[in-house]
Amino acid sequence: MRELAVWVFGLFLSFAVVGCGSDNSDAAGGEPGEVVRADMVLVNGHLYSLSWSPPSGIGIVSRQRPQGHDAEGIAVKDGLILAVGRNEEMQRYVGPETKLVDLGTATLLPGFVDSHTNLFELGRKLDAGLSGIALDAAPTPTADDLRRQFNLALTQMAREGYVGAHEAGVTTQQIKVLTDMEEAGELSLRVYAMLALADEQLLPRWIKRGPDTDNDSMLVTRAVHAGYDGALESRRAHLLEAYTDQPGHNGAKDAVEGFNPELASRAMAAGFQLAIDAVGDAANHSALNFIEQNQGEDGQLGRHRIEHADVIDARDFKRFEKLGVVASMQPPRAVDGIKWAEDRLGAERVGGAYAWRSLRKSKALLVFGSDNPKFDHDIFYGLHSAVTRRDKLRLPKGGWQRQEGVTIEEAVRAYSQWPAIASFREQQTGQLAPGYWADFTVLNIDPFQVVAVNPDELLGGEVLLTVVGGEIVFDSRVGQRAVEKTENPGDDLPVIEFEN
Repeated sequence: MRELAVWVFGLFLSFAVVGCGSDNSDAAGGEPGEVVRADMVLVNGHLYSLSWSPPSGIGIVSRQRPQGHDAEGIAVKDGLILAVGRNEEMQRYVGPETKLVDLGTATLLPGFVDSHTNLFELGRKLDAGLSGIALDAAPTPTADDLRRQFNLALTQMAREGYVGAHEAGVTTQQIKVLTDMEEAGELSLRVYAMLALADEQLLPRWIKRGPDTDNDSMLVTRAVHAGYDGALESRRAHLLEAYTDQPGHNGAKDAVEGFNPELASRAMAAGFQLAIDAVGDAANHSALNFIEQNQGEDGQLGRHRIEHADVIDARDFKRFEKLGVVASMQPPRAVDGIKWAEDRLGAERVGGAYAWRSLRKSKALLVFGSDNPKFDHDIFYGLHSAVTRRDKLRLPKGGWQRQEGVTIEEAVRAYSQWPAIASFREQQTGQLAPGYWADFTVLNIDPFQVVAVNPDELLGGEVLLTVVGGEIVFDSRVGQRAVEKTENPGDDLPVIEFEN
C-alpha cells in the first residue's frame, strides 16, 4: 500500500486526485516542452492574494478589489509560489511526488508577521511554565537555554499562524544564539532582528560591519532598537503636558533613559533602520525630531520606525508620512490600555491615543504586532482589537474611540503585507503571487466574511496551517494522514480517506 502525501481539511478530495494523472507539458515557469511539477499544491480554498491596491486612508476599498476571495488554489516549488488561481488551473502543476492539500474552503492569506516581538522573553516564560519554575526564580539563562527557549517561542508563534517576527532589543548574547541557530537551520520562522542600542559593546561592531541586505536569509539584522520613554500605565511615558491624574508630573525624568543619540546617529549613517520605542506624545515628537535631524536628504529610504507610537500630538501625524517613518503599533496593547488611558490623558488628549485611523489618513505606513509576552500575540485577538477596539470580553460596547479603528482588510495587511515593506521585503513577500516566498497562513474562518456579519466571531478562529518557504511549520491535523486504498471502486482513481 503506497502512502500519499495528502492533507485534507475538507470532507472529500476530488480535484487533487484528478490532478495526479495530468501530464500538461506547457506548465508555467518551465522551458517549452518541460513539465513543471510543484512540491505542494493546495486547492479548494478561499485565497486572498492582496495583489490589488490597498484601501484609502479613510478605509475605502480599492476598485480593483475582487468581490470575495480572488483564488482557490496555490502551487509551490523550491520555497516560492509557482502559481495562484482557480482549482482547475492548478492541475498542470500536480505530479506523482506533489504534496496535495485540500483546504476544504479554509482561508489562505499571505503569512502573518508580528512586527514587534520579544521572543526570548516569551520563550523563557514558556520554558518556566514547562519546568514548573516561577519565572522570577528562574536562573540566568545560558546560551543553550536561550536557544531552547527561542525554539519554544518559534513553535508557539508558528502555532499562532506567524511566518515571521521583528525581534526588538537583541543583545550580544542573543544575536550569537540567533546566528548559531540560523547556521544550524533551526530558525523555522523568518526573524528580523533589531539590535539593542543600549548594548554599547555590540553596536560599534555592527556599525563597522553594516546591516544585512540578504533578504533570503532566515535571520536578517538590519535595524537598531532604542527606548525613548516608559509605559503610560506606570506614568513613565513622556507627555507634553502633565498627567491628568498626577498634576505636575509629565514623565520627563524617564525620557531618553539609555538612549545614546551619538550611537543612534552613527547607526543611521551606517545604513541601519532606527526603531525607537516612543509612548507619550512628547516622546513621539522628540523621536520624529531626532529622525528628521539625522536621516539626511534621502531619509525615507531608511524606513525608520517608531515602536508603539501610543500617544501622538495632532501636529505630528502628518510628519510620519513626510519623514517616511513607519508606525509600528500593537492593537491588543491599545484595548488592554483602556483601563488607564483616559485617566492618564484626560478626555480630550486621549483622542490622540492608539490613533490608527488618524495615521492611515495621514498616509503613514502602519504595521501591527503584539509586544509579547506582555501582550497577547493571538492573531485573532489582534485582528479583532484592530477592527472593533474592544477587548476579549467584547468591551466596551460599541468600541473604545471606535473612530480610530481600521477595516479588516487594513488589519490583515498591517499583519502581513505592510510589515514586508517595513522590513524591505516587499519584493519577496506580503502577497500571493508567482515568484514570491511561499509564506502563508491557513485559517478555519474567513476574516473578511466574518467581520461583515459579526466581528466577534474572529475570536473563535483557529490556525490550521502555517507555511514558511514552502515548508509546513505548523499543521493542526498533524495526527492524521491520508492513505491510498488498494481497491478502487469502479474507476481508476484512488480513494482518499483519513487513517488515524
